[in-house]
Amino acid sequence: MHIRSKDDLKLYVLRRLGYPVIKINVEESQLQDRLDDALEFYQLYSSEAQKTEYIKHTITQDEIDAKSLNIGDDVLAVSKVFPTFYNMNSIAWYSPEYQTFIRELKELQSGNLENYYITERHISLLNFLLGKSDVSFKFNEFTKELSVTTDWSALSPGESFLIIQAVKKIDPNKYKALWDSYWLKELAYYYVLRQWAANLKKYMNIQLPGGTTLNASEMMEEAVQKIGEIQQQLKDVSDPLPFFEVA
Repeated sequence: MHIRSKDDLKLYVLRRLGYPVIKINVEESQLQDRLDDALEFYQLYSSEAQKTEYIKHTITQDEIDAKSLNIGDDVLAVSKVFPTFYNMNSIAWYSPEYQTFIRELKELQSGNLENYYITERHISLLNFLLGKSDVSFKFNEFTKELSVTTDWSALSPGESFLIIQAVKKIDPNKYKALWDSYWLKELAYYYVLRQWAANLKKYMNIQLPGGTTLNASEMMEEAVQKIGEIQQQLKDVSDPLPFFEVA
């Protein structure tokens, strides 16, 4: 069976735990929470559940006043902010610095990529000498606030903009194959098993019809151990997120 939704994942986990032969003592809201926890961890640590995007953000007056801006809730990290604050009417487009920058790009625009690496190094040096290096910023992953160090007084609301290189979560409701990930299924299964064990932990050796016995302590021990192993394996095979500040 191909899993293509959260409901499919829920049924998969329940069947794997023994439903409908065995009654699974996990309430619906608990079940939904554990599936959400599994998805959150998977999106945070698996590069398969993330994508890098370049976001064009137009500056508003409120952001100029606050000297910071808020970006989408699906953004996990910001790795770079490009110094493109100006609009087409800005005098910066006609400055000697900008014209010098454009001349350095002519070879690339013509399709000649033989000296691409050398040209990139040259442009980086020019940017550094002309004060046009990457913008300094700080990103808070919880408030989604991006603080940028620049001359905010030189920006025009509704016209000036910046380009943000960000790592975003992949939406599983849009890319439904994400629900069928091995890692997500394993995490979801053991998260729910841990919840079931927590619900039963005050009982020992619970007798089921047919003579089957459930031991809450053993279930909890298995779930905790497997969750730790899966989480570590997932971190080992995935690229780390760029959680850092650029000074």
